[in-house]
Amino acid sequence: MSSETAKKIASCVPGYVGYWKREDRKTSDSLIRNYVASAVSSASAKLSEPAKGQAEALLEKLAAQDYSRFFELGEIDEEVLEHIRDLALVETAKRLEETEDADQLAELLQALERALDSRNSVLRDISKAPPAILKPGRKRESILWRVLRG
Repeated sequence: MSSETAKKIASCVPGYVGYWKREDRKTSDSLIRNYVASAVSSASAKLSEPAKGQAEALLEKLAAQDYSRFFELGEIDEEVLEHIRDLALVETAKRLEETEDADQLAELLQALERALDSRNSVLRDISKAPPAILKPGRKRESILWRVLRG
């Protein structure tokens, strides 16, 4: 994750510093999930009944995430961290907060769920990878690297 990306996220999520340092990962993850959950909760009042159910499911998914292995990993290559895509979550959550149209809100909830699923998939992949694969300077031919690069 580039410092520019981290700055964009921090402009919406005060206290966010990224995942470079192990000691910052849990806090940054919590701040992101709390920001998204707050946006979803705020939008719930403007949603139709079916979309409210979708919002509740999304809130449950946000609360249920456990990346304890990710939080414990040592140094992780910046290019691997780029794939976490917190900026997509934050930007979509911000649009959710700013939107009044019920149809657009439902579309944004779906986009938010896709972004969260993508993020969760990447974090699971990183958590399962042998630590040596994730270190800076490592050759990019690893299986994880190929998976993350798509």
